[in-house]
Amino acid sequence: MGDNFVTDRPITIAAGGGTLDVSSSIGILMVHDNSVISGPGTLTKDGAGELRTYAAQHSFAKLIVKAGLWTGGHATSLGYNTSFGAIPTSATADAITIYGGAAIRKAGGANVALDPNQGITLIGTGTKTIRSYAGDSNTGTFEIAGTISGTGPLELPGPTDSGYAPIMVLKGQNTYSDGTIVQPGQVYVINSFTGSGTGSGTVTVNANATLGGEGTMGGPVVMSGGTLAPGYTYYTGPVPATAVTKPVAKLALSNGLDMSAGGTYAWQLGALSVANPGTDFDQVELTGGNLTLGGTSVLALGFTGTATAPNPGEPFWQTSKQWQVIKFGGGGAIAGNFSTITGTNGIVGGTFTTTQDANGVNLVWTSTYVAPQPIANMTIGPVSGGNSSINYSGAIGNQFVLVTSPNVNALLSTWTRVATNTATSGSFPITVGTDPKAFYSIISE
Repeated sequence: MGDNFVTDRPITIAAGGGTLDVSSSIGILMVHDNSVISGPGTLTKDGAGELRTYAAQHSFAKLIVKAGLWTGGHATSLGYNTSFGAIPTSATADAITIYGGAAIRKAGGANVALDPNQGITLIGTGTKTIRSYAGDSNTGTFEIAGTISGTGPLELPGPTDSGYAPIMVLKGQNTYSDGTIVQPGQVYVINSFTGSGTGSGTVTVNANATLGGEGTMGGPVVMSGGTLAPGYTYYTGPVPATAVTKPVAKLALSNGLDMSAGGTYAWQLGALSVANPGTDFDQVELTGGNLTLGGTSVLALGFTGTATAPNPGEPFWQTSKQWQVIKFGGGGAIAGNFSTITGTNGIVGGTFTTTQDANGVNLVWTSTYVAPQPIANMTIGPVSGGNSSINYSGAIGNQFVLVTSPNVNALLSTWTRVATNTATSGSFPITVGTDPKAFYSIISE
C-alpha cells in the first residue's frame, strides 16, 4: 500500500502469518473501529509508512514491526493493550517484536498498560523506538509491565508528537543491550529494585527529558541536558484517569552517573526530616561505577508533602542539618561537585551548599537563625498623596513582617501579613486616609 488507505473490514491472520506493507514513508493504513484483526497467526507490519488501528481490540497471535510505525489509538479514539495483539496466556518474550528503525506507539484518548505477558523483543541493528502520544489530558501514559529483551538501542518515549507530555513507565526486569535514549517526556523505572529497568547499556537522558521512578537501572546513566528525578506522577486507565503518584523516592544506579555535560538532579524534601531516604527525601544510590559531577551539573531543590521551604518561623529550619542526596558505594571514584544549586530564591534564615566525601554527596543547610526580639524603634513617615511609611531600626531577628488588622485587640498571630523585609533597618509603604481604618505593626521572626 502507498498513500493513505482506510479499511473497516475484518482481517484474519492465518496460522502461517501475514504481512501488511505500507511502503510509502508518508502513507497511513487506517484500521478503523469495525476492522478487528484476528486469527492464530503472527502479523508482520512492513514498509516505511504507518499502520494505525482505531478503537479496536485485536486478537492475532503476535506482532512483528519490521519497518515504519505501528500505532494503537488515534486522537481521542482509544488504544488498548490488545491494539498490539492478543494477550498471551503466559509470559511471551516476543509477543511484540520491533526491528531496527521501526517503532510502536500508544496514542489516543486513554492510557495504555501492556499486560505482563506481552514481552517485547528488539532485533537487529539501528534504533528501536517505543512512543507515547496523548490525545487528551492525562492520557499520555504507556506502561510496559513485561520484559524487554534483545538488542537496542531503545529510544523512549520517542519523538515529541503530542500536545500533552508523553510518559513511559517501565515495570519489567529488562535485559536488552546497547543502551537507552531518553527523549523529551518522562520515563519512569518502577521495578521494585529487581533487575534493571533499562537493560544493560548506557542510559542517555537528553534535553527536556526526565528519568525518574523508584527502582534500579543497570547501565551507566549519562545526563545530556536532561533531568534525573526520583519519584513519579502519571495517570493510568481511561478518562477519567487515575493518578499514580509518589513524589519522593529512591533510584538505584548499578553502574555510575555522569552529570558533567549538563544534567539536573531534581531533589525534593517530602517531610521536615533528615531520616528515611526515599520516603522523607529523595536519594540516588550508586551501587557501582563512578560519580562525575562538576561541569554544568545542577541540583534543583523542591519542597513537597508536609515539608515547607526554609523560613525562620519553622523550628526545623532554625538549626543546621544535612541530607545525603547521593549515596555512593561499589568501589568507583567521585569527581567534582554540583556547579549550581537552584530553587533557593526567597529563602531566608540560612544557606544551602553541597559537600562530598567518600560516601557520597550531602546537601547542607547552614542556619543563620537568631532569636527574634520585639522591635522597639518604629516611626510613621510623612503623608504625601495618601501614602506614608512605617519605619523601623535596630531590629533583631531573621526577617521582619508588616502585619495589619482592623481590630487592635486581636491576637497578633491573627493579623494579616502584608510585606516582609530582611534588613534590620528599613521601611514599609502604607496607604492612609482610606476606610475602613487599619492598624499596623511590625513583628520579628
